Amino acid sequence: MDVRLGLVKPVTQVSRIYLDVFKLQIALVYIFAGIAKLESDWILRAMPMKIWLLQQHDFPLLGSLFSQNWVHYTFSWGAAVFDLSIGFLLWMNRTRFVAYLLLLFFHILTGLLFDIGLFPPLMILTTLLFFPPEKFKSLFDKVSSTKNAVIQGYRVSKLGLVFIILFFSVQIVLPIRHHFLYSGNILWTEEGYRWSWRVMLVEKEGFCTFYVEDKDSAQFWEVNNKEFLTGFQIKRMSVRPDFIRQFSHYLAKHYQQKYKLKTQPKVRVDAHLTLNGRMSQRLIDPNVDLASKRASIWQADWILPFKD
Repeated sequence: MDVRLGLVKPVTQVSRIYLDVFKLQIALVYIFAGIAKLESDWILRAMPMKIWLLQQHDFPLLGSLFSQNWVHYTFSWGAAVFDLSIGFLLWMNRTRFVAYLLLLFFHILTGLLFDIGLFPPLMILTTLLFFPPEKFKSLFDKVSSTKNAVIQGYRVSKLGLVFIILFFSVQIVLPIRHHFLYSGNILWTEEGYRWSWRVMLVEKEGFCTFYVEDKDSAQFWEVNNKEFLTGFQIKRMSVRPDFIRQFSHYLAKHYQQKYKLKTQPKVRVDAHLTLNGRMSQRLIDPNVDLASKRASIWQADWILPFKD
């Protein structure tokens, strides 16, 4: 598009390193997703895969098998092996084609079985980058202003190399930051959870009751969450501590304005959560004023520890 608009000159040669940057980024997603699955819930309990498959008993042809315990473990262990190996298999010429067929089967099946949004079609399309560009040359020539562009060598400027190193340093550190910054079960607290590629590892159900208290008069209100949030928002908010804190801030501001309170009211929450089929546990310290807690990269002292 830039060439067609006259913004840049046509390029006939591109350094291979820029293609490999995208390939490595995709491979890291799978590798970290596989490493994250090497934990007791996924490997020893087949959780939450067991919960999800039991809900698919009416799935065409395969539904009757989804009540079998061996199927739960086959899916769990198979997914872990797939994530750990698919990046390497796609990278090697000898195994690339078969690996891509396996990838198609895996993502189409998981896309049909589970509600995981755009992830399956996104990975099916982006992993085409592992194939040699020459495979798509005829297609590119039809839509590109640059004819016969080729990818050669590993030429890159010093500044470009520094950027690539810094970029992948971040991509490697972010998924493992939980081990350095936080203690406790990451699936419970979700501290360090985002951008860690912990795909399909958790099934949560929770409920929250919020209490707003005027500091001056000691008057308090029990909040009806449905007055402020949709059913979907309530479901998502009730299982994520940072969402609970964020909603508490909104409630404090709303009640202060509505009742013209002199000071910001306290907001406490009675929050319970079940993780991967376990008994429900209290998630948040009910005595803490969440309206006074700010977002921070440091560990939250108001999230109660997980008891396995």
